[in-house]
Amino acid sequence: DRGGLCRVPSRHANQQALEGPLQQASNECSMNQPKTKVYRHELLPTHFLERAGDAYADRIAVVDGEVEYTWRDFRTRARRFASALQAQGLEKGDRIAFLALNSEPLLLAHFGVPLAGGTLVSINTRLTSAEIGYILEQSGSTKVFYSPELRDQIPDTLSGVALLNVEDEFEDLLSQGGDDALPTSGFHEDETLAINYTSGTTGPPKGAMLTNANTAFCITRIIGD
Repeated sequence: DRGGLCRVPSRHANQQALEGPLQQASNECSMNQPKTKVYRHELLPTHFLERAGDAYADRIAVVDGEVEYTWRDFRTRARRFASALQAQGLEKGDRIAFLALNSEPLLLAHFGVPLAGGTLVSINTRLTSAEIGYILEQSGSTKVFYSPELRDQIPDTLSGVALLNVEDEFEDLLSQGGDDALPTSGFHEDETLAINYTSGTTGPPKGAMLTNANTAFCITRIIGD
């Protein structure tokens, strides 16, 4: 004892002292674990739409100019879009880009693309053609849906990217999809739902990856407020 100071036991000494009881507790915990997997409900934003299609079926969900959709209708359109994308060969994790004005197809993409298992790449309409080309290439997008007013911003040098006009081709694509609910049992809340790119003020645009859980928490916060 020097001036009332106490010596603190070393980390190694503490670890040795605790090691026995901790190991015993760990063994007991393992023995008491259930043999079957504990039920888990993934945080998927598409679940909100599925529920709204039942709970608020006849309420107006979307107004785009003179066009209105109820929650039931909007959910059906999301299902059709998702199943049509899958029918065209979309695989889980494929990137689908949108260069579109504020419109119902763009909103629909935020549900339809992840419902199909894809990742949405929604592009800032104020970016230059070179920046948009960079994003499409860097993200590995296989399709880009665009508003006709923005067609000139998409480089003609793109390779392996299908271009679809949201005014002339979108409804035809939806007509190829189905109305039934799509299975999401293999989806996980930590998987990427969307990639949002920065404006690239200090260099090339950089993609920020948002997971299903990120987006679900944002939705619940908005609802809560």
